[in-house]
Formats: sequence, C-alpha cells, structure tokens
Amino acid sequence: MASANPKTCAPQKPTTNQLGHPAPATWSASNPRTLGTSQRSPLAVNFAVTRSRGSGAWPRSVAPRESPAVSPQSAMSDTDLDMAAQRVRQLEAKAIAMHDLAQRLNKEGRFEEAQTAYASMHRLEDEASELSARVGCVACVLGESDQEGQEQPSLCTLDPAVLVPYQRLYPVPPWLDGRSEPQLEPKPTLPQLLQQRPYPKPQSELLAFRASELGARALGCVIGSALADAAAMGVHWVYDLALMDEIERERRLLAAASASPSSQSSDCLSSVCCSGEHPFAYGLEFMEPPRSPFYSYSSGRNSPYGEQTLVLLRSLAEGAGGGEEAGASGGSTAMASAPGLHCGHYASLFAETFGPASGFDGYRDVSTKGFLRNYGRGIPPPLSGANDAQANCVARLAPLAAAFAASAFVYPSAGSSGEPPHSIGSGVSSGIPLATVGGAAAEVAPRNGDLFLHCVELATRVTQNTDAAVAWASAGAVVLERLLLGSSAEAAVRHVVQDLESPQGRLAPFVRGLGSEMAGHLVRVLELRAVPVPTAVAALGRNCHMPNALQTPLHVVLHVEHMIQQRNGAKAVTSALDSASYANPGAAAGTARAMTGADCEAMYEGQRVGVLPSEAYVWAVRLAVREGGCCASRAAFVGACVGAMVAGLGPDAPPALGLPEDWLRRYPVVGKVRAWADSLVEARSRT
Repeated sequence: MASANPKTCAPQKPTTNQLGHPAPATWSASNPRTLGTSQRSPLAVNFAVTRSRGSGAWPRSVAPRESPAVSPQSAMSDTDLDMAAQRVRQLEAKAIAMHDLAQRLNKEGRFEEAQTAYASMHRLEDEASELSARVGCVACVLGESDQEGQEQPSLCTLDPAVLVPYQRLYPVPPWLDGRSEPQLEPKPTLPQLLQQRPYPKPQSELLAFRASELGARALGCVIGSALADAAAMGVHWVYDLALMDEIERERRLLAAASASPSSQSSDCLSSVCCSGEHPFAYGLEFMEPPRSPFYSYSSGRNSPYGEQTLVLLRSLAEGAGGGEEAGASGGSTAMASAPGLHCGHYASLFAETFGPASGFDGYRDVSTKGFLRNYGRGIPPPLSGANDAQANCVARLAPLAAAFAASAFVYPSAGSSGEPPHSIGSGVSSGIPLATVGGAAAEVAPRNGDLFLHCVELATRVTQNTDAAVAWASAGAVVLERLLLGSSAEAAVRHVVQDLESPQGRLAPFVRGLGSEMAGHLVRVLELRAVPVPTAVAALGRNCHMPNALQTPLHVVLHVEHMIQQRNGAKAVTSALDSASYANPGAAAGTARAMTGADCEAMYEGQRVGVLPSEAYVWAVRLAVREGGCCASRAAFVGACVGAMVAGLGPDAPPALGLPEDWLRRYPVVGKVRAWADSLVEARSRT
C-alpha cells in the first residue's frame, strides 16, 4: 500500500540565460503528491536539481516555487490513487509479458497470432500511459523506497547528482589526428598469420588516418546508416520468410525486366562464398509499396528506428538547443549553437517529435512509449528512459560516433584537480576541459575519463534507462570507433572481445559485470564469420532483442569483409601464379593446389583492410535486409559500419562517400541528414 506521506518532485517555471538558452529549473521542498502532474508542456522545462538548504538528507519532497496548475490527482481520493497506481504496475507487467509472447510466436512461425499479441501489447501500453498521466509518480504513490527493480522511475529515491550530467552540454571534441600517432608495427608474415588462426590477437595500434579522412569516414557512417535504414523499411518486421521469398521473386522479375547495367553485376560474390540465395544483382531495398505489417509508411521514409536516430542527430547538431536554421543555402544549415550532446535538449526534441501533440503519424515502439509516459509526467533524463534494452540502443550509434569517437581529448581522473571547469563563451559551461595540458578536471567528469562512451551512456539512458542497453550500446560503439580509425571489422570485434573479457578493460565501467557473457556472444559471431548470412541469422535470431540485435549486423559486416578478402586474395594468387608460371610452370601448379582460403586472406592482409570497395555497401545492406525480422535496426548498424569503411577523400580532397547514387536519390531527407552530419564534422575540424 501507499505510504502515508510519499515524497514527490515537480519543476518550477524555467527561465532563460543571457544566451537565450533555457536555464536549469531548481527544486524546493514541499510535500504534495504532484510529480508529473503540472499542466505545463514538458518541452519548456530544462531539468536540474539542487538540494534544499538546511538538510543533507535525500530523498526530499520537492515542488515548484510557483503554485502548480491543478493536478488531475486532486480529483482522486488516496484510495483511488493507490488503486490506480497499482493498476499502472499491472498494465506495465502485462505489456511486457505480451511482448515476450509475441516474440515467441514469431519464432514459432505463428505470425497472425504474433500480430494479435503485438496489438494487445500496444493497447496495454496506451492504457498504462493514459492512467499514469493521472497518477503521476507511481513509485511515489506506492511508497516504493528502493530504486532497484522499479519499472517506473522515481525522483523520490534518487541522489540528485545522478541528474547533473544530463544537464550539461558536451561539445564535440577535435579529431584524433593519425599523423601524430606512433608508427604501426610491421605486418606479420604469412606463417605467423596462419599460426595465429583462428583467433589472432588484435593489433595494439589503430591504423592512422588524417583528421580530414576521419571526417569523411564519419560522414559515411552517419549517412550510410540512415540510408540503409530507409532502404530496409519496406520489409521491416516481416518475420514470415515465405512472404520474404515471395517479395524476392517479385523483385527478381522486376530486375530481370529492367536489365539495366546497374542491376546486373559481373562481379557477383555468390560464386565465392555465398550459396546463391542472396544474389547481389538485386535486393529488397526501397520496396514500393512497402510491405511492413506493423505500419504504413511511404517508400524512402526511415523506419521508426531511423526516425529516432535522426532526432538524436539533429539534437547533436544543435547542441544546447539554439538550433534555429539560419542562412541555409546550397544544402548547408548554419546552427545557432555549438554542436554537442545536451540530454535535456535531446529529450525535449524527442518528445516534441513523437509526443501526443506533435502530429506524428508514424509508429511509436516500446521504448518511445515508455519515454513519453515518463517524460510527459515531468520526469527528466535519465529517469525518462524506458525499461527497455532492445535494438534501438545500437541502431542509433552512428551520430554519436561521428560526434565523439576518435577524440583527441583525454580526461583526467574525476576529482584530480581542484581547478574550476573550463567554459565556452559567456558563462556557458562546457562540462569538459578545452585542453588537457593544464590537467583541469571536467565539471562532470566522464566515467573512467572516456568522453565517447560517457556520451553513449547518457544518450542511451534518455530513452532506454537500463544497464543492459548501455552495455550493448557501448560494445557496438567501440566497434564503430575502431572502424572509423581504420581497423578491419574482424580486428575490431576481436578487440572488443578482448576488452570485454578484461576486468580492467575500457568497457568494464559501462558493461557492469556483463562483459564475459557479451564476449561469448561476440565470439560466436566470429566463429560464424565464413558462414552464409541466412544460416547465421537462423542460428542467432532475427528479432529486436539482444544479443542477436548486435550479433546479426556484426556477422553481415564480418561476412562481407571475409568475402572481399577471399575475392581479392584469389585475384592476388592468380596474378602471382601467372607471373610464376613463366619461370616454372610445374612449381606454380603445385603451389596453386596447396593454397587455401586462409592463404588468400593472408595475402589480402597486406592491404589496408579497414577500407572496403564501394560495392561492399550495397552487398552488405542487401544481405542485412533480405533476412527480414528486425532488418531495419540490422541494416542501420551495418550501414554505419560499412558506410565508414567505404568512405574516403576524393581526388580534390572532398569526402567521397562511396554510397550508391540511385539509393540516395530515393531517400528524400538525405539533404537534412547531410547538413546535420556536416555540422558535426566541421565543428570537430574547427575545434
């Protein structure tokens, strides 16, 4: 039952500072049960918390200094309020159980029953949201004092210091310039490579790129991810593989009828390492009309995952929220605020885009509904995040990688200096030091001094406030960072496995004891690297849940890299044997018979394996899409990885993205995506 005197929190009216940005709302002591019941729009509130003077105890009951608007709770008796809060808990539990049932039915091939279960889940979610808007803070009403195990967050049991990092701007840092890096160790010889197989130790140094090359690869990462997501939308969440076969037959006939050079490939990899059921001459991208059974979008629109990712990308480009587009011309957009992560602005923009008053006409998934349920009641990040750890956490990593990966900043340990934090401009705290020479500590020091993974955690918890979501997002983020810096996909995944297995690894503070389990899941992906994608996805799973929501896109990337290594290695062997045959035909024939696939790959190791040919992007996305299920999240991460690996600098030094032009023409918002991504890359180059 409810406590006699629950503690609740509510924001005061926000003010603005001299730059026109929202000033933090403060909190004062009182005792009404009013959390989340203010009638003000949550979009106008930039949350922060300060302890009330005169008492060091927490939790404290807090309320706005101004008189709040009349609460819907005022019309409910305490008994009715308690019963309503308990009902919210029941509805949330039933929605989770119905989601699990729907996933199980999909795996069993009972697709119509799964559709019914998903519809029931959404009805339960919507009823819980409607009722919780009347209740306010369920944890407070029910008198729950322990934050552990709560499916609905509560400010009443939280140390306010937890909220502080979410109310700071983390400006994008400068690039790590590869020209200043130490020289790489010499490439191992062929016998050494063969002795190391199948699990060679990852390279200790990253392949070095100039800052300009990193910028080009970051653009490829962001645009490649968004484009791949839009390409996959037409068959998103189609779990019925018989229907996927039917759609493929339609596309095959269409491709044969067009018989255009772009739809026919003389360099098909099917004969190298694929069993033929995934022809690279055509795919299921940009289906017209789209065939997703869960929503009706027009072809070229992003999936729900992609739409959420673009909100994050826009927020990063706008920084603390000035964000007015000024002087936009020629495809570029001038931003009124320094680009960076401000979780208050990100949460506000997310609610503004997907909230009930937004006019949004698309699909709201579990994490989006959970976020809106919390944020709409005035609960700020990170408590705004849903109790969810699905594929969203990795599908939206590309903008964060472009903004914060491969950073030249190295943070000192928290509390290592008593110096005040650095600031940018007129009193706007940056939250990070502008340089490390002086050794000044950050105002809100990133966990373990790692700016990139700190920002990955912050952004993830805004909409998915679970340790598991942060853990999987962090692992995926490090893979992306290694690819941006020039690692091969195989070396990047092996590096993450090694890191996860170490209690002192970079990822240890972010995976919270899940490292060994996660490493095992990624080792399984490495073991399947040479296995065709359909076989691997059938073994790993094709739904939205972890671990397969990261395993399957990683497998696609690894498999495409493996096929290209096989192809290029075979070409190198053929060339070498042709030359040798002039001198000694008999010896050359014997060498050819003795060559193995491993030898072919080893010969390819002499090249920069962190760079793939442009056609690899189309191959990888088509493989990701063809397996159905949660193919949009799968394609989004594949597109981020391979988009970075095919990008580079053109002849006159502008970025050469290596993305298919005909696909870009079918993606209506590519101009906005490019403008937002450009703002991040340009800011990092100027910093």
